[in-house]
Amino acid sequence: MNKKTFIDILTKELSAKDIPEAEIKKYVDKYNVFLISVDDEEFENEFRSKSDVDEIVAMIADNFSLKNVSSEPQTEITSSRGSDNASDSGMDKTIVFDTEQTKRYFPDNEYEADEPVGGNDIPDDDNENRSKKASPDKKQKKRKKEKKQRPDIKASPTFIALFIVALPITLPLFLIFTAIVAVFYAVLIAIIAAFIACLLAAVAAGTASAMAGIINGAIKLISSTPIGVYEIGLGLIIGGVTMLISLAVYIITVKLLPKLFPLITKFAKFVYGKIADLYYYCKERCAN
Repeated sequence: MNKKTFIDILTKELSAKDIPEAEIKKYVDKYNVFLISVDDEEFENEFRSKSDVDEIVAMIADNFSLKNVSSEPQTEITSSRGSDNASDSGMDKTIVFDTEQTKRYFPDNEYEADEPVGGNDIPDDDNENRSKKASPDKKQKKRKKEKKQRPDIKASPTFIALFIVALPITLPLFLIFTAIVAVFYAVLIAIIAAFIACLLAAVAAGTASAMAGIINGAIKLISSTPIGVYEIGLGLIIGGVTMLISLAVYIITVKLLPKLFPLITKFAKFVYGKIADLYYYCKERCAN
């Protein structure tokens, strides 16, 4: 599902709980802000159906219920997803739900209770630790480095049969796309090699012509000064043009063309990722 569908389902499910509208709006607003930094493709792959939202709704409901009993410092609160009990000294810790989905999407414990259970006295060290949040850039880089979790579903006989039947079509298409990607890489490498050869040839020819003109002009200065000056000037012009052409070819070869490699790689990864998503989706549907 996409982010908008997720927010709609989340709002509807929270409205069915015994949670005030103001609290629902607060949680939904937090999600709207947080999901801006979450990659759309990664989010859609992780949250496929309504059941994936149920755990988030349960966490919010538990979180809200814990906040409601915060006025009872002696009560021991336990959650199936993990909790921190009231300490004997009266200093209580913030409730943190420790689940795999929460770890992947909320590394900074977005679902901590807004206020500590059992009182407002928190040591300064805890406040300092809670205030050390990772920057959006660091969280985005961390999220990109994490390997996408694929569902571990056993292949059903129906899926195996469909896979074998479709293999004469899917395998050639897969090989054709792989060959196209390989051709793109080969063509790009050939173009870079050609530009390097042109660069070397232009430098060699231009330098030789410039030096020949300058030397010839210097010799002719003795017999005919105007012709000698002309030859020297012509040699300098050839040298300047050679430098400009060499600089342009160098920039194209070293700075611009290599940037196409990441684009080709990103496109190939995107297509292969979609193929993998389709594979696991069909596998899951056949299993159900």
